[in-house]
Amino acid sequence: MLDKTMARKKNGKSMKTVTQSIKDEEKSPLLTKSGKLSGLSQNIYDLLQCGLRGALKKDVVLSAVREICSLHADTPSIVLDVVCVLDAETCSDIQSEERANFCYVVRELESFISDNYKQRKFNLFREESEGYAKLIVELNQDVNEETDWKTLLEIIQSLIGCFNLDPNRVLDIILESFEARPHLDRLFISLIKNYMGDPQVISEVLGFKLGNMEMLDKYEEPPPLMTVIALLLQHQVISLDNIYPWLRPDDTIMAKEADKEFKAVQDYIRKINIVSTKGPQANAPTEFVEEKADPQEYWSNQKLVLGEALLKVTAWREFAALSARLPNSHLADRPAVALCAMLHALVEPLYRKHCRVAPKIMGKPIPPLTSPLAPPACKTFEDIKETVIPALILLGPSLHCDPILILFVYCERHVRYKKIPCSMKH
Repeated sequence: MLDKTMARKKNGKSMKTVTQSIKDEEKSPLLTKSGKLSGLSQNIYDLLQCGLRGALKKDVVLSAVREICSLHADTPSIVLDVVCVLDAETCSDIQSEERANFCYVVRELESFISDNYKQRKFNLFREESEGYAKLIVELNQDVNEETDWKTLLEIIQSLIGCFNLDPNRVLDIILESFEARPHLDRLFISLIKNYMGDPQVISEVLGFKLGNMEMLDKYEEPPPLMTVIALLLQHQVISLDNIYPWLRPDDTIMAKEADKEFKAVQDYIRKINIVSTKGPQANAPTEFVEEKADPQEYWSNQKLVLGEALLKVTAWREFAALSARLPNSHLADRPAVALCAMLHALVEPLYRKHCRVAPKIMGKPIPPLTSPLAPPACKTFEDIKETVIPALILLGPSLHCDPILILFVYCERHVRYKKIPCSMKH
């Protein structure tokens, strides 16, 4: 009885000391104004110890801990550190009453902290690599299209709370897993949407990854990171305004390159129009030879590569919005080829019905676009106004890279002309 009375007095004195030591929200509650240790950890330890040994009722201890947690944003982390110490002290005898009281207190604290506390500051020295290791395992073992994103999200949130993980670093690992398996877009898109609802934060993490991405000249397809960004744009998890400032190079640099190329072509045209009556001249224009594009120059331009990635995932509207921002007057070769491939799938029904070269020549059928967000295939000539015509206008001279598509355009014009009444043709 005397022990309990002393414990209550000690509890009241500890609470008063704790309240005074953490009034200032700007400084750490572990230190006093003079920079010395405030004794907060010891006070919390003594408080919990009284509850475990039965000197104080467990509910009284829990109420006091909850009050402490509400006084300062950093106190929940300190409470968890003290709990870890008590866990080590009581684990030697799991059948003891003290261990049973500890498990009860931990369960109650876990539900309270997870419901009421959002961590705002992260100590990288206190983070445990084991938590990230478990996260990587959970994101990569037996994950397929049938995996429930809700279950995965619950596991991720539990690991963040248990191991004190930084949510931004967790998001980075989720994006890394998405890069490894972009075909699981339905799973990862839902997971990212519900894990991090702020598109600005997602774009900042992606921007950091873009800034450290090494572009090679041996790619056959856009890098996985670009595919992930394209899918996030297509599903409206982020917007083009969010990610565009992070893309390299700057628009001014692209504009200068475009002006330089345009002036070179203008200069060549001016020279070939000069008629000389003095015979061959030393400075006469030679045959125009188009310089071969450097692959490294293309792959280092993240805006062009993202455009190709958008077309690969059939995100036509996002690609059109991106192209409208670029200073280049014509499409690069790879995005142009990707756009032509998408157009082939869109006009396939019309081509088979109206524009075949001969009835007995079947040709190779082109499968339809599989994405539910892709533009719909054209079933009538009126349908081509929605996507095909704007895409052909955007292609412009770059249409030369696909003669079969040129043939379709000619056949489509020819068929439609034949259907116009004679009175209207004049």
